[in-house]
Amino acid sequence: MHAPHDETVGIDNASALFVAAKHPKSFVSLDTADHLLRDAKDARYAAETIAAWSSRYLDASGQSVADGPPGGGGKTAPATSGSANTGSPSQASGNTAPAFKGGALAVARSDAGFAADLSIDGYPFTLDAEEAEGGHGLGPNPTRTVEAALAGCAVMTMRMYARRKGWSLDRVEVEVRRAAGKDSHVATELEKDIRLEGAIDDDQRARLVEIADKCPVHRMLSGGVSIKTRLA
Repeated sequence: MHAPHDETVGIDNASALFVAAKHPKSFVSLDTADHLLRDAKDARYAAETIAAWSSRYLDASGQSVADGPPGGGGKTAPATSGSANTGSPSQASGNTAPAFKGGALAVARSDAGFAADLSIDGYPFTLDAEEAEGGHGLGPNPTRTVEAALAGCAVMTMRMYARRKGWSLDRVEVEVRRAAGKDSHVATELEKDIRLEGAIDDDQRARLVEIADKCPVHRMLSGGVSIKTRLA
C-alpha cells in the first residue's frame, strides 16, 4: 500500500518492495492518506482491505497457504483474527450496508450464510447466527440485540434521571436474559437485574428501578409493537 502524496516514503521505494515481493501480491493506492494513516477513515480502509485480501489465502486451519504456485517454497504464518469455521469470512472484511439514517437497514452478507450487515442510524453493525446453528459468529443473533437494547436503554435512562436529580450514582449495571426454559428465538419473558452503586438511599434506589421500567425500549416491548410489512 502506498499513498501518492506520501512525503515520508516515495513511490520508488514502494515499487521496489512490490517488485521484490513474491506472489500472491497486490498494489493498493491509498489516495490522499498520509504515511501514518492518521485519518481514521484511511486507517479503517487499509485494515479492511488487508483483511479482505488476506482471507483469500487462509486455509481451514487458519494458516496461510504457500506463496506462489506449488513448489514455490512458501512459508506459513499465524492466522489473523476471524471465525474458526472453514472458509468463514472475517468481521473485519468491511460492513456492506450503506449508511442509513432514521432507522435500521440490513443487508445479507454475500460471503456468509446467515450474517447480515446493518446500518443503524449510520452506525455499522453485524448480526449472525452462532456456529452451532450454521452461522459464522460474526456478531450476536438478532434476539440478543433486543436484550441488549433493553439493558442499554435502562442504563442510559437511570443515569439521565440521576443526573437531573443531582444524585450521586457512580455505577449502573443491567443484565437482561431470557427466562429459564423460554424459546431462544421467540422469548416471551425477559428477566432484568439492576445493580446500583453510589451514595443513594433505599428510596432513591427504588425510584431508579421504577425509572428503568419507563425507558423507551421497555415501554415498546411491554406495550407491544404493530409492524406493517410491505415489499419495497
